[in-house]
Amino acid sequence: MFKRQSNLSIHPLDPTPEKHLFDTTQVSQWSIDRLGNSSDGERSRDSVSLRGSPRGSPRGSHRATYQITEDEKLAQSNYLEFVRKKFKIKECVNFVVKEDKLKKQSGPPRCHCGETKERHYRQTNQDAGPSSSSQAGQDDEWNQKNCIKEFPINAFGKIEFQSNGMGYSKPSKYMRVTEECVDDTLQLLIDQDKWNMFEPYKPSLVISVIGGAKNFKLAGRKKEVFSRGLVKAAKTTNAWIITSGCNMGVMKAVGDAVRDAQTYNWDAKHVTHSIRCIGIPPWGYVMDRDRLVSHDGKGCFPARYKSSTLILHGQPVSLNPSHTHFLLVDNGLRNTYNVGKFRAMLENKMLTPEPDGLGLPVVLLILEGGYDALVDANHSLDQGIPVVVCEGTGRAADILAFAFNHQTRTKSDKQCLSKKAERMLNAKIREAFGDNWRGKATKNEEDNYVEQQVKHFSDMVQASCQNENLITIFDMNRDEALDRAILSALLKVKGNSDEKQRLEQLTLAIKWNRSDIAEDKIFLSDRIWSQGCLDEFMTIALKNNQVDFVALMLQHGVSMSEYLTVGRLEELYRAGLSSQSKSAHMKEILQKNVGLQETDVLTLNQISLLLKKLEVKHDASQYVGSDMPDDPIRPHIVCEDVPPSQDTFEKPFKELFLWAVFFNRQELALYLWESGDDAVVTALVGSMLYGKLAENTDTRNNELKDAYLKNKDTFEILAENVLEECYNADEEKALQLIDRHYTDWGQQNCLEVAAAANCKAFLSTECCQNQLNQMWKGQVLSSSLKIYFALVFPPIFFSVRWKKKGLKIHEKIMQFFKSPMVKFSIHLLWYVFFLVAYSYLILFHLREEISTLEILLIGWISTMIVEELREMTYSTSESVGGKLIDWWNFSVWNRIDIILCVVALGGFIFRMIPGMLDQIKLFYAMNCVLFYLRFLRLYSVSSVLGPKLVMIKLMVIELSIFVCILIIAIMGYGVTYQALTFPAREPYWGILKDIFYYPYWQIYGELFLDEIGLQGTLPGCEGNSTVTLDGHPCPIFHSFVPILLAVYLLVGNVLLLNLLIAIFSFVFDKVQKNSLEIWKFDMYFLVMEYIDKPGLPPPFIIIEHVLLLVRFIVRKTCHKVQPKVNTKTLEHQRRMLGAFEKDSVKSYMRKTREKAELDPSMLTLVVKRRVDNIAKAIEEMRLYWAESQRDLEDYDLPNSDNISMDNFSVSSEGASHWKRTLRERKLMEQGVNAFRHSLTLRDKQANTDAEDQNISRLPPIEEVETKEKKRKKKRKEREKKREERLSLSAEEDENDKERPKKHQRRRKKIVDEADGEKSQGKHRRTSSRSKSPNPTFFEESAASLMEKGQMAEETSSKFIPDSEKVLNISPSFSDDRLQMLEDRISKLEEKTSSSLSNIEDMLQKLVFSKDVSSVKC
Repeated sequence: MFKRQSNLSIHPLDPTPEKHLFDTTQVSQWSIDRLGNSSDGERSRDSVSLRGSPRGSPRGSHRATYQITEDEKLAQSNYLEFVRKKFKIKECVNFVVKEDKLKKQSGPPRCHCGETKERHYRQTNQDAGPSSSSQAGQDDEWNQKNCIKEFPINAFGKIEFQSNGMGYSKPSKYMRVTEECVDDTLQLLIDQDKWNMFEPYKPSLVISVIGGAKNFKLAGRKKEVFSRGLVKAAKTTNAWIITSGCNMGVMKAVGDAVRDAQTYNWDAKHVTHSIRCIGIPPWGYVMDRDRLVSHDGKGCFPARYKSSTLILHGQPVSLNPSHTHFLLVDNGLRNTYNVGKFRAMLENKMLTPEPDGLGLPVVLLILEGGYDALVDANHSLDQGIPVVVCEGTGRAADILAFAFNHQTRTKSDKQCLSKKAERMLNAKIREAFGDNWRGKATKNEEDNYVEQQVKHFSDMVQASCQNENLITIFDMNRDEALDRAILSALLKVKGNSDEKQRLEQLTLAIKWNRSDIAEDKIFLSDRIWSQGCLDEFMTIALKNNQVDFVALMLQHGVSMSEYLTVGRLEELYRAGLSSQSKSAHMKEILQKNVGLQETDVLTLNQISLLLKKLEVKHDASQYVGSDMPDDPIRPHIVCEDVPPSQDTFEKPFKELFLWAVFFNRQELALYLWESGDDAVVTALVGSMLYGKLAENTDTRNNELKDAYLKNKDTFEILAENVLEECYNADEEKALQLIDRHYTDWGQQNCLEVAAAANCKAFLSTECCQNQLNQMWKGQVLSSSLKIYFALVFPPIFFSVRWKKKGLKIHEKIMQFFKSPMVKFSIHLLWYVFFLVAYSYLILFHLREEISTLEILLIGWISTMIVEELREMTYSTSESVGGKLIDWWNFSVWNRIDIILCVVALGGFIFRMIPGMLDQIKLFYAMNCVLFYLRFLRLYSVSSVLGPKLVMIKLMVIELSIFVCILIIAIMGYGVTYQALTFPAREPYWGILKDIFYYPYWQIYGELFLDEIGLQGTLPGCEGNSTVTLDGHPCPIFHSFVPILLAVYLLVGNVLLLNLLIAIFSFVFDKVQKNSLEIWKFDMYFLVMEYIDKPGLPPPFIIIEHVLLLVRFIVRKTCHKVQPKVNTKTLEHQRRMLGAFEKDSVKSYMRKTREKAELDPSMLTLVVKRRVDNIAKAIEEMRLYWAESQRDLEDYDLPNSDNISMDNFSVSSEGASHWKRTLRERKLMEQGVNAFRHSLTLRDKQANTDAEDQNISRLPPIEEVETKEKKRKKKRKEREKKREERLSLSAEEDENDKERPKKHQRRRKKIVDEADGEKSQGKHRRTSSRSKSPNPTFFEESAASLMEKGQMAEETSSKFIPDSEKVLNISPSFSDDRLQMLEDRISKLEEKTSSSLSNIEDMLQKLVFSKDVSSVKC
């Protein structure tokens, strides 16, 4: 029935459509004029004039005209036709004065419809309506059916609220509707070419708010709790909020909350509110409603309306400006507030499932409210709509909360109220609404009428409370999360008895993104979930980046190894790309590296290829061939007939981790990292992948690039801290962990991955440095100095210590020369010999004929070239291209080596050609520079010289950027100087040298003043000569050249060179701060280089090259059987290392959370929360005591003068009445606890003086304080006596036959001890309500409830000093006692407020104090 129309996306009848630049969002700054009037009185809508200046444009005569297209005209026409056809208005056509029987009406006479004669509708001949047959004033009798007629609609459009002080605000849409057009109203709300309230997001909840109107005010903490909870619930669920829309009471409170949190959704076509608030006020109760009327019947776009806060009794009220939509309900009556019928039908339609309704859940929220709120609540409960009652707001809300909280369950499993609770309920109803009902009846009938209404509404409230699953009580004084109460109410309606209901609840919780509610209400410990039922919800949670739901489902039955299949992983990648807002950069990367087009479907093949392009070595055996085994050339074309693969992954968390990193879902990536295995290497891979993504991000997208780099640092810190935790736990296992090679990451270990990810901090950790030190020394344990001396003086070799004991001499020699440190020393020594010989060659021995030294050096250089080729083949990559890329990226020195090899080969080639000695010298000289430059690589072993090499590298990069700036200044000056100095020069190639030569050297002080004629002349240019002795043209002096030179030197010498110096200083300071870390990082590459390097130096290294070649050929041809490896032992070791690493991760995360809890900001929040809880507990105790005092006032207590022995001789019926009453009332427990305090603080002994006829009074507070220590010593004795009295009282209750005699004797003794007198007389009982209390019973009740009051006693004793001294209450009741009790309560309040102020001062100090430990709580 309710199907949305989607033919157009503009708002018809709006001259400023929302999809254009000049839309209704500009209404507050722009005035709208419709130009021209047609002959038939209708306005022309062919053009729209927008006057004024938009924000940011200059003021003046700016004017823009927007021409409406034909499609928009058609849409406007259709919309106008729909409104005129579906909606009508109602007016009373017969003015009949309504008689006031109660004679309480003042002012001018009014019609039965509620309107005065001046404002009453007057029918004209032009009015349509076939049913309007009677004229005003023709009939003397009035009835609603005959006197109220329908007419064409004249009030719809948009409201622009004036002078609301909020700057820009989007106009609110409104429509005047009748009570019968609920279906059409629903169509108006959702159709795309009408109000289109399903865009941009469809709501998942409707919150209907009812409550107090004119006299209701919400302030302070309650207003904050209400506003925060309502807005959070609305934004969480994209909910619609429904109120009565007026600017008073609860509607104003809702409007204020919406106004403070309102934002706008901006896109290319629409500007929509983020919170939709629908007001449904009665048309006849709206102030200044004439401003909303369109006299031409075509609506107001906009209608300018000024909101007012004026509220008068019996008068219309203004609309609230914070509502986004208004449905003005017109039933023909005026000055009456009755829209409940239409609102109930509309909410019922929203609740009705599709296609008859919208299928949206509805929640009723009650704040305060009159008796009509009780009617609405009862009606909603009958419709199955959950109700949330805000207890503590007054009247209707408190009445419902009281009745619900005091229900007891009978034996027949029914909810009912006790007689006393029912009496109290009636009293509350009478107190809240009695005055209103008395005004509706005559004085003689007031009491009966009020009692009838009280009985009626009491029965209604009790009937409403039978729907236990539909009512949720939210205490505004104690609770904080109103949104949680609203959403929990919906889950209660769904029920959770079976799995289907729980899945429905989970659907709502995921849609709301409320994992806290799901954890408390759905994922209970006693619930069993069938296998696979949560898989689809897991997919939704992963797509929506809902980490908490992922964690919940993993804890309650979802196995990730069974859930994640190849097909699901591909679905997640495709879903990530479909998100337009977050996948744009990922699409660019895929298109750049893989060639994925917009029409192609992403598969795991592209992800595998992308990882290779990003140089991430990933085991993609299950990625390759996914969904397309037969098309390797164009793998991104997917066959639709091939079903998704159901193959699972061995390590699903690793695959999901990569997916989360690719789409920059950092929170989810962190959770998956913590849940998976191989935490250290996975964190390093995450850091590397984020770094690669940052490199592929355009510098213009700084925000995304910074996010990538921040996430990269986060994972590097995680890897560093987890490794440190492992190293502190077990050094040996930590070293094994970073040396372990992972098949999932291309047989790399942690060190290799960290080097590829440029994780300097990780490689500089103690664990990594210890591992590198062991790798650097090999099997040698001696110091570096001893190793160097062993190379120079061989006998020292025999004193070297070794890791393995029992090695033979030849094994020691082999292990010694295999040590990277020894290899480095030998290569260094021989490289020095090579540089000396090469320098001697080019200085003294380079001739036309090749000498023996030159042949030796050529062979030496050739072995170096062969070694570089060997290093290229030693990469773990399988392809040749991958090996070259790994070698190129391993170190910058490899790039220098390839240049050196190319230049050397060039020199060898020229050496074979006779007569080219000069060219040979040039190549040899260039090689000499490179050979000396290559010697800098050996400085990396030094912690002092190593960082300096990094500084030089960074400075070279900055210098290249600086040269780009300098060259502009050089060319500008050089060209101008040459043009002015040599005006008649012919074209020649040497001009390029002249342009750059002179300006460049002038920067360094060589000014060439002779050339510009400022000092002397050039040789041959004397006199009238125009040519120098060399045949070059003579310079001609120009007066502008010296000025130009001065400016050039100022810019080049002063500005640019000092800029370069500043840049170099910055680079130096930056590197110097992390010099040790940089050296350690660079040392890794040196160690890895010499681990694989042969032990013999060039030129003897060729021997090992030959042996390696022979070994390779033998291994490929002979198929030698490899030695068997105990795979079970290796697997056991891997599992042990994995368990050790997992335990270290848990330990680290636990310490991290504990550290976060000790953070000063967190401590402030914790202290604030505890102080709030203490304040609530104190307030609750105060309320309980006040409630108990009011309960005691309901009983007729005897005066002290009339107390006698017979006063305490009550019947068993009276005692049972007291027991039953106190058991039914929970609030009474706190009062009884107060009596327990009085027993513990009773005087040391009673005053037994016979002349003293008054009851012993309480000592003053000062006296109590001085005797406190003595009373504590006697406390045990008093407790023992009290227990004897209680046990004796219990015996009296069991032996009813002997009770009169024993009771009288025991009572006489109690009175003697407590009051110091022996009273006689008889107590006259007037009714069961006035029966005298039994003091023994109070003592017995206090003892039985001692444990229940322990918590409140401890809380008050901590924060209220000397609370026991304040609450020193005696069980004997008299007028004096009650007066003293009131005094004690007032003193308690004073001390409570003082304690709370002290707590607030302490909290303020804690918030503003930098040193938290200095603040004493």
